[in-house]
Amino acid sequence: MPLEEAVKAALARHGLEGSALSVAFSGGYDSLCLLAVLSRVHKGPLKAIYVNHNIRSQEELSAELVLNRANCQRLGVPLEVVTLERGAVSRRAQEDRVTTEAAARALRYEVLGQHLPVATAHNRDDQVESLLMKLVQGGTLASLSGIRRYRDGIVRPLLDVHRSEIESYVDSLGLVASHDSTNDEDFCLRNRVRSSLKGLLSVEEEAVLVRIADNMQAVLDRFPPLEAEDLGGALRLDRQAFLKAHPVSRDGFLYEVWGRYGRGRLPDGMRTRIEELALKGGRLSTGRIIFTARKDVILVHQGPCCFAKPFSPSLSIPGGLGLAPSSSYQALRFDPGDLGEGAFVRFSEPGDVLEGVGPVSGLLSSWGCPYGLVVQTREGVKAVFASAYGGRNRLSPSLHKDGWETLPGYDIMM
Repeated sequence: MPLEEAVKAALARHGLEGSALSVAFSGGYDSLCLLAVLSRVHKGPLKAIYVNHNIRSQEELSAELVLNRANCQRLGVPLEVVTLERGAVSRRAQEDRVTTEAAARALRYEVLGQHLPVATAHNRDDQVESLLMKLVQGGTLASLSGIRRYRDGIVRPLLDVHRSEIESYVDSLGLVASHDSTNDEDFCLRNRVRSSLKGLLSVEEEAVLVRIADNMQAVLDRFPPLEAEDLGGALRLDRQAFLKAHPVSRDGFLYEVWGRYGRGRLPDGMRTRIEELALKGGRLSTGRIIFTARKDVILVHQGPCCFAKPFSPSLSIPGGLGLAPSSSYQALRFDPGDLGEGAFVRFSEPGDVLEGVGPVSGLLSSWGCPYGLVVQTREGVKAVFASAYGGRNRLSPSLHKDGWETLPGYDIMM
């Protein structure tokens, strides 16, 4: 069938045929169609990821989950359900000062980011709606490129397929799609655009909007992206490369950084301040992101949040990192039993002193780090971990022992 051939071609175009693939699965017509097609044509391992945002009634969500499980079982695809804490979406919306839809999307993509590569069911109608939304909102050059066919491990094989074709395909298989009641409400711009568009634009007029997106993507692709080294807790970029790059490439990098560490939309004024920082050097904190320009590098860190946990050989750290056993050359080797009871790990604070060495702030400054992690005991700070933030690690001499090579080593790792 043409639709199945389109999906196969899209996967082949991005080198995903035969690879393990996750599908963002809501159970609606679009994602059900994509899952059904992939269950028939994809040769690699396949699974469906269903994110329950917990913003609808429990009755509706329970019925939807029952239907989704039945459809996945019929298609022979395992279903993984991720349920967000009730209230998580509204809290995120308040924190980021964005709409409920945008907050739900951000949380959903954080989940999907743990299952890459992921296929989403965006279609041609979605592309048209997105272009109209960006035009109404006064979107940037990058935003007018619309929904990308492939980016950062996310592929959209149905982007050239009309919603009507999708619905016909699902119906032809005798499958029943779930229905999200929030799609019927006009609380967000996309729903208002979608309800207003029905029958308004001709096929030719829709094609013009899609062509705008394709043309803008072609323009943006002519400007190579700035490549930053991922340190786990920070990004490191060549400062001169940033200054010499075309404004389109610089904007692309800043939007990527803002999407990774920031919240909401990148303000135009902030872009100007960051470019001035890159030119003059120094440090700029936005609250959530810290930009540091020094010598030949620009470092980008996520701002530290409130964090402290008891020390353990395997410890989760904000930013997708972990303090864990390591054989790295920079791992700190010591006996955790020497820390005593009550040892914990936290972000560094002004006034911290590494026992037997000196002020932690001096170490971080020499490494060019805005902060690091410290191991705190009743006697004081025993260790500093800053390797994931562009710096180094340092141990208090009080934990040094003969035969240190046999001691377990610890470092911050992704």
